[in-house]
Parts: sequence; C-alpha cells; structure tokens
Amino acid sequence: MARRKLDRRTMQRVKDQLVDEALEDKMAAVAQREDVGAIRWIYPNYRRARGHQLHTPYGLLEVEHSWPGCWTVCRDDSPLARAHSHREAHFTRCSAAKAAGLVHLRHGFGNASRYKDGLWWYIRWPPAERPVLQVPGDFPVDPSISDDHEWGRERLTRLLKDSVETASAADLNLVLHLEHVAGSWRFRPPTWTKRAHGYLELVTPYGTLVVRRLIGWTVERDGVPLVWDVVDENEKVIFDKLEHARTSALIHAIDVWDNRRFFDGTRWDELPGTNWPRNWKLSFDQSPAEGGNGHGDVEGPVA
Repeated sequence: MARRKLDRRTMQRVKDQLVDEALEDKMAAVAQREDVGAIRWIYPNYRRARGHQLHTPYGLLEVEHSWPGCWTVCRDDSPLARAHSHREAHFTRCSAAKAAGLVHLRHGFGNASRYKDGLWWYIRWPPAERPVLQVPGDFPVDPSISDDHEWGRERLTRLLKDSVETASAADLNLVLHLEHVAGSWRFRPPTWTKRAHGYLELVTPYGTLVVRRLIGWTVERDGVPLVWDVVDENEKVIFDKLEHARTSALIHAIDVWDNRRFFDGTRWDELPGTNWPRNWKLSFDQSPAEGGNGHGDVEGPVA
C-alpha cells in the first residue's frame, strides 16, 4: 500500500519528523502479521481521547491522530522520535504507527535489545545519579523459604508486628487493584534477574527496580522503598506474593513525586536528607544521534 499523500500545509509542518517511506512500509508489513493483527487496541470513549490505547506491563502505548493524515505513538507519554530529534516521529498510516510502538515496546527494560531503525523513545525523565545497587552482604533470607512461599495475610501481619521493621502488609484492596491492572495487560511482563535468593531486580528506563524478601516482599526503585501514602512513619509496603510485588514495581516505575498513573495508596519514599524536587532542576540529554541516551538528568540544587 502506497504512502498516503499529505496536503502542503501538513507536509510543511511534519516533513522533518516524517518517517521515511521504506521504514513505514516495513512497519506496515509487520502490522499485516496475523499475531499483530489479532491484538485488540482500546479506543477510549471519553472526550480528551485522540487515539488508540494498549495496556502493557511496559507502559501505556498510545497511537494518536496528530496532523491531518498523520499518526504518532507514545509509551507512557514518551514519544517515539527520530534519532536526530526530540520531537515525535509521524506516520501516515495508523497501522504502521501501532506496529512501530509494538516493535519498540520493550526497549529499556531488562536485557531487551534496541531495534536499530533510527527511532527511539524520547523519555523526559529526571533520574538522579543512580546508585550502584549491590545485594546486601548480610541479606538475611532463610534459604528454605522459596520465592513462591506465601504466609497468608494474617500471619504475615503478625510476623511484621513482631519484627523491627516499620512495615505493614498489603491489604486486600491493594492486591485486588494490582490483579485488575495486571489482568488488563497485553503481553507477558519483562523477565527479572535473580541476583540472590529472595532478591530480584529489573533495569528500566526509570531506574532499577528491586523486589526482595523482607519476611514478605518489599519493593524498591534505585534503593528507595515503596511506602504507604497516608502513614507518617513512611511504612514500607510488604507483599505476601512475589507476583504482586513485581506488578506494583512495574506500575509505579514511572512515578515522579506526585505525578502518578495509579493512585492506590502507595508511593516512593522521599529521598532522605533532601527537599527533592523543590530544589532540583532538570536538563534533557542529547539524542542517540548526538551521543546521548535520551534520559533527562538532574543537574543539582537550584539556589
């Protein structure tokens, strides 16, 4: 199928962001595959919706109608862009835009390799200098407790009360919410790396996620734990089931301060000893073509 011709005004606006015809034809061919065509996208019926959505463990994939005859694709609001640009790439076929989003969907998670076609996710993200995470040498996990062991919520609550940790078990409402979100995902979640018994991690574009056994399972991003939102003592959230901990980590991976996609009563703990974000500013990295990785960087305190 030949590329759709754009009117002169649209062409003037998008010519620098328009995906070349050969690449668009390649993505359109991907869209014709039986397994890709079987994927059912959601077309939201609320007023502000402008395109098609797909809920995945890697983020919300959205294909939107931009200029007349043009489509763009985003993953969690980060646009798929041409390598020389911070602006979204434009496709003239919706099916090609969807296929491009699917081809690049896993990039940045775990060991997923990047598809080298000149497109990349432009992630407006402010990671601080990320710590080098190491498995604690004194990590006290009973090797006889398997990763799929579950205490049951009542016993887990008692064990946490008897421990020295400031933590409490995930309640039924939170667990049901996580199961509902995971049930809406298309595709399997990314594979986590097991660093030690009771210690798993996943590298993402937003930081390194860790789930580790603390009687039950605790969740961390770059060493910062997931805590209850309404508890002054910053109580850690402890999950009885490993799968619930990993789901929670994924849906909150992109959260920055109070900018969250899911309000389920949990949040990342504030960084100790700082007033972040009030006294920090962000800068944007260069694109891959310019030698960068496209991730935002925290430059430091603003006077």
